[in-house]
Amino acid sequence: MGLAILLAIVAELASIAIVADVAGWLWTLAGLALAAGLGMAVLANRGVTTLGRAAEAMQSGTPVGPVVVDGALVALAGVLLIIPGFVTDVVGLLLLAPPIRWLVRQRATTWLKGRLVMVGPGMGMPVNPEGVGEVIDTTATEVRDADSKPPLELP
Repeated sequence: MGLAILLAIVAELASIAIVADVAGWLWTLAGLALAAGLGMAVLANRGVTTLGRAAEAMQSGTPVGPVVVDGALVALAGVLLIIPGFVTDVVGLLLLAPPIRWLVRQRATTWLKGRLVMVGPGMGMPVNPEGVGEVIDTTATEVRDADSKPPLELP
């Protein structure tokens, strides 16, 4: 992992040096500033937009997972654009393209499914064929130690 980070830093520095050699330092700095500004603009409302799209998906009954992964990939693109260097800028710009993001989302979803444990109806738990789960009626009793303090009251 440490070697990968070191190689990424070297690649970013090399990309900056190559662009500066070809276009000049002023244009290089302008390009880096433009990419960082674009990254900040991408991140500006990403959380609110993703939550809104997830709420719409839940209301329409479509899966929320792809919406959340898509929002995370756009946020990652924004972060990559903010990082100084042209290698991460190219990757960030590619992630902003919907077809590329769709491919990455498919791969990420497949990778995550193999590593996450899902719990819920139909995911390893028995489900009633009529779609209604079994109701278990219960009551709760609060138990405290003899020397415990009472819970704090909110104003």
